[in-house]
Amino acid sequence: MYYKDLTPFEYNSAYTGLNIGWLNGSHSFPTGDPSEGFLDLLFATVSSGEYTRCAASGFHVCEICHRREVIAQLDGKEIVMGNTEIAIPFDGVEYVAPSLIYHYVKLHRYLPPDPFIKGVMATA
Repeated sequence: MYYKDLTPFEYNSAYTGLNIGWLNGSHSFPTGDPSEGFLDLLFATVSSGEYTRCAASGFHVCEICHRREVIAQLDGKEIVMGNTEIAIPFDGVEYVAPSLIYHYVKLHRYLPPDPFIKGVMATA
């Protein structure tokens, strides 16, 4: 499922915000190396439940590498991704991303827009 970054979130009409990280293999996306500590904080954010919402139903697979079950591990903690969204408030805007965003950043080098990165860093 693809939505361009920073467009209005419309996947679930119960929420408002801007799309971040709804990627697929047919559209290019910015890549790079995240700032120090961002990846760990993103994992903590995705796994905490504090910023998590349930997706409509089922699991999304990675449409870039076609993994059916995406599991991430950090410091002995394991999370299954693809069945939730995260909503990060920052500077009066809510940024909504699939939980797969951690996988996208770590394995596919996706570099989210700066306001999202700042929002995740502010959750620490």
